[in-house]
Amino acid sequence: MKKTSIINIVCVLVLLLGVHQCTSYKELAPHIFLVKENTSFLNQTLTMGQPLVVEGQRGSQYYGYIYVNGEKKEGYISSRNVIAYVFDESFEKEITSFPDSYKQSLRFLHALYPEWCYVPLNTSLDFSQTASIFQSKSLIDTNDSSMIASPNIIEGQTWCRVSLNAARYFLDSRNGLDAYHALMFEKLTYNPSETLQEGKRMLAGTEMSGIEPQSKKDWAELYRYSAEVNNVSMSLLITRAIQEQTGGGLGLRGGHARNNPQGPLFYNIYIILEQTVVIRMG
Repeated sequence: MKKTSIINIVCVLVLLLGVHQCTSYKELAPHIFLVKENTSFLNQTLTMGQPLVVEGQRGSQYYGYIYVNGEKKEGYISSRNVIAYVFDESFEKEITSFPDSYKQSLRFLHALYPEWCYVPLNTSLDFSQTASIFQSKSLIDTNDSSMIASPNIIEGQTWCRVSLNAARYFLDSRNGLDAYHALMFEKLTYNPSETLQEGKRMLAGTEMSGIEPQSKKDWAELYRYSAEVNNVSMSLLITRAIQEQTGGGLGLRGGHARNNPQGPLFYNIYIILEQTVVIRMG
């Protein structure tokens, strides 16, 4: 009798727990959410900006799904790792000149980075012809039969001629229009629309905020001038400078000529420009 009572109690507890779980789950109208940072989802790695459909919530967890190779994958993801996608009608005017196949990716990028501006660049090149030329001159380090034109090694021990389909994939800019890769399209030349206020905002909280002691000029003003003279994006120049500064090198802290404490200060701006050129050429 005691054993039966214990079993009954356990069954009741399990039933109550199940009822609690059911009642704590709230169905939501299906909505697109974007991943804010790389995160794990059902043994899949969702990259920043990747969309998934959310249709329920339990506490701080969203219940949603994605498709992987045509197969629906459902599960829970923390609400801290995603942001709801909201359609911005005013943004549609900015992307009118883009082909329709580009627009949804741009909408997702805009939801994550509303201050970014998008300008189409028409190369006037025929895509198929360009892909054929690219394929005839490009090698790839793989033995994947779908990625190579033939198993014949052209260079080293593993480099083979890339296949035409792979060349077309790599050249298709739509495959890079996500939050993880989109910076490859950043305009790196001087942009006169970048204001001093934007420069000051970027420099706030760094050692380059305010007045530079040697020139007695505002750091943002110096960067704006350097960007214009060297035809480099001011925001890129400032970003690289902050990275250089925090990396432990000379950076933009400045250093005295020949280690003479009484000598003039020099700042490592041209190494930053050199890195920028590498990025532009790469």
